Amino acid sequence: MSQDTVFRVVGVPAPLTIAELQTAFCEEFGDQATIDLKKSTLCPSCFSDGTQVALVQFTSEPPKELGTLKAGQPYEMELEDGDISLDKDFFGLTQLYPTSGPIVADVVAVCGLNRHAYGSWRGRGKLRRMWLRHYFSQDIPNYRTMIYGYNSNLTAHAIHTTQDYSKGFLEELIKARKTEQEKRRPLIFIGHGFGGVIIVQSLVRAKESEPGSDQSHIFPSTYATIFFGTPHRGLVVDDIRASLEEESSRHALLDSIEKGAGLLEAELSRFIDYCSDIRIVNFYETGQTRKLVRDANGKLSRSGDYFTAVESQSAVLQLPRKIAESLPAEGDHSTMVKFSNKTTSNSYTSVLKHLRNLATANGGI
Repeated sequence: MSQDTVFRVVGVPAPLTIAELQTAFCEEFGDQATIDLKKSTLCPSCFSDGTQVALVQFTSEPPKELGTLKAGQPYEMELEDGDISLDKDFFGLTQLYPTSGPIVADVVAVCGLNRHAYGSWRGRGKLRRMWLRHYFSQDIPNYRTMIYGYNSNLTAHAIHTTQDYSKGFLEELIKARKTEQEKRRPLIFIGHGFGGVIIVQSLVRAKESEPGSDQSHIFPSTYATIFFGTPHRGLVVDDIRASLEEESSRHALLDSIEKGAGLLEAELSRFIDYCSDIRIVNFYETGQTRKLVRDANGKLSRSGDYFTAVESQSAVLQLPRKIAESLPAEGDHSTMVKFSNKTTSNSYTSVLKHLRNLATANGGI
């Protein structure tokens, strides 16, 4: 595991500083566990529970105890003021930077299928910038930006359905927006690939919820959704299916999101009926992706023929221009959301333009 790995530390007591966290790490892991103070951040918990979340990188290779962490199995530590846990999964909601001034809106980004909640949005340049964290904190510091992680690992022995994912997502949003002020705060969603499907299904579920229920405030608060390569009308799953074992429990999930899937079409139709007051931006990929190929040793690699993972007719919603705008994005299905430079990425500057225009059009929201 390299020093580029970002760990999340949950449950950090509010008075604790990064320097004090460094001291605790040295006591736990030894003097070699040196936090890179320039690349590490303390943020408030999304859930207003009096704790902080730290996003931490080390100056050299992480401690071996953290290098062997498995999905869903955080490393737990006891501090004088409470317990903390370290993970690299980023499951659930994570705030990415401390806000500055009154909060204008909540921005929530959801990664795609078999993707990482943090790494999916991280550039591949030398600096490995994560634009939702590093660029938004500079350009829109008064927006509370969060990422949502979920177990979409296709090799996992799991039986999640799309409804399970949308229910879990809504539950996290409810916990992060408890006060009346938070419930009224505008919401902006950013979805990559299957993450956009989770957003659509969550908004439909919230719209159709009972008035006064915990989730009933979600849909009226939604001002905009930004989709990157979202397979609204189904995904080409042959490539993904070929990577699974024949008896994998994940085939059922792929059945529900492949092209022509009835549930996907039904949910999309209802979303289109409901979304007249939501601003929508669809980015579609202009680069092709290599297919997965299994070699003689059974190892998978993307070395096959090129194909378009999400075709433009699936990524673009056929809606009036006053509601939806469709824009090309440089890169294939993966790299279309990995911006290495905020001034040279057309997609990033377009996202920023729409967020700022939204604020202006709504009087600062």
